[in-house]
Amino acid sequence: MISQKKGLSNVISTMLIILLTLVAVSIVAGIVVPFVNKSLKSTSCFKAKDYLSFDDRSKYNCYDESNARYIIAVKSKLNETTKEGIKGFNLRFIKEDNVKVIGIIEGSIDPNLKMFDQSISANLILPSAGKYPSLVYNYTSSETYEKVELYALMNDDRVCDKSDSIKLPKCV
Repeated sequence: MISQKKGLSNVISTMLIILLTLVAVSIVAGIVVPFVNKSLKSTSCFKAKDYLSFDDRSKYNCYDESNARYIIAVKSKLNETTKEGIKGFNLRFIKEDNVKVIGIIEGSIDPNLKMFDQSISANLILPSAGKYPSLVYNYTSSETYEKVELYALMNDDRVCDKSDSIKLPKCV
């Protein structure tokens, strides 16, 4: 008795191997590409982290109890090139479990937040290495907080990691 076994032709075998390879590459690309895109977006915060900080040399950065306001001085190494992508910053006031976040966005107006020197601008502006390397902001609040943290805010509304933190003594 002669056995009648049939096999796959070489052409069909090659096509199946190519098809399996394409499916495997598609699955790997579907996982790797979103991961790489997410990683690349997070790099925009690197430049912002080092360019905004509290101005330690300032006589401000304290709580004015008599007027129920915080006076905060923020300095910057940002110039027009490095400022690109940054639309503002968040001040995060902290007292134990109580946290209040105030957003300072270029050109915005907030009734509880003002520029210390109103002659510069009625709208909020960001410190800039060229024109205003250090700016002082007044935040009116009856709450008493122990410290404040600074976070850069990017144009895509992403909040970067903490840039700086200070304790808030009473103003003298």
